[in-house]
Amino acid sequence: MKKILICFLIVIVIATGCLQRHPVTGDYRNEAHNSQYIVFTDAGTFSHSNYDNTYGLSKTGDFSVKDNLLIMHYKDGQITEYSIDGYELIPVMENQSEPMSNLRQNRFAKRLEQ
Repeated sequence: MKKILICFLIVIVIATGCLQRHPVTGDYRNEAHNSQYIVFTDAGTFSHSNYDNTYGLSKTGDFSVKDNLLIMHYKDGQITEYSIDGYELIPVMENQSEPMSNLRQNRFAKRLEQ
């Protein structure tokens, strides 16, 4: 009986792990330019629309998350890293001495469902 219970618990733990979503999913808007946004999917892909504030320019790729680090691999070879701070994505190489108005140019915040 004890072995059956242990096997059952192992199956539950594995099933729960497989059903967990990425910690970063949904629509993230650029904090300075609301027209630039990134949509992350549960499948580990993303679409970055109006990239670099260029209307109509979209890029896609895959992403991974380890601890609080988001790594985005664009299909053109570019790699971008963000620290995940709650619902905000902050560039890893951000210069904290810049004024907030400049910092917001490269930050993204999750658009919460209304």
